[in-house]
Amino acid sequence: MKQILLLIIFLFSHNCSSPNYDPDIGALFIILCYGSSDLRSQTKTEYEREFTDLKNGMILYTSRKIIYSKNACEENYHSGVLNSESQTYYKKCVQGQVYRSEQNDCKGTGDSSNFYGARQFAFCNTNDNSCESNSGNADPFSSPAALSCYNETLYGRSWKIKDVYQYSSYESKFINYLPEEKFKEYFSELPKGDTVYFWDLDSSSSEYAYKYSIDGNGKINSDKDYKTSSHYVICENSENEN
Repeated sequence: MKQILLLIIFLFSHNCSSPNYDPDIGALFIILCYGSSDLRSQTKTEYEREFTDLKNGMILYTSRKIIYSKNACEENYHSGVLNSESQTYYKKCVQGQVYRSEQNDCKGTGDSSNFYGARQFAFCNTNDNSCESNSGNADPFSSPAALSCYNETLYGRSWKIKDVYQYSSYESKFINYLPEEKFKEYFSELPKGDTVYFWDLDSSSSEYAYKYSIDGNGKINSDKDYKTSSHYVICENSENEN
């Protein structure tokens, strides 16, 4: 707004009837602020992210893309406009754990020594491409890990292995960052540790697939392993997959 006020002061200080007045100068200011499409509109994009414990065995992640705009003569951006919104659901419990609705936890079976019944699955029964889809993802009909999510019927949704690279990370440099305190609250029974691994959705090569560990603070560390190895599985569902 400061630029606009300066422009008004400038124009009024130069009497249009004055012989020294140059109309091209006033026109130039107007063109700079409102005329040229390159200078008229400036935008910036921000993301609003939110994790919500639905207290029904699912964690909802919502990402909103907000676009703010201003013209060249304004200091501050206008109120943002919602450009798009996406939602991803996560099973609160790892495959094998049993959700307790009254307590809203995953301690329905086992104990802390076995991560409350969490099960491990192979990415494939052989170290080759036989368990991959055309896109290189774990095939839900041939990959034991992917099949465990595919057979999941929670709330009638279609579930798949959590895709770390494309959809989610617990690290702050990613858009869908889950703060440490929320991670500990929402995923309190999640197997954690440097030697505790989960399968990612993606294959790395004919023999290997990606895996990741999650430490006590929610930081992800990625690696790869033979497809016949067994690791834990987290299932997710994207809103547009219903």
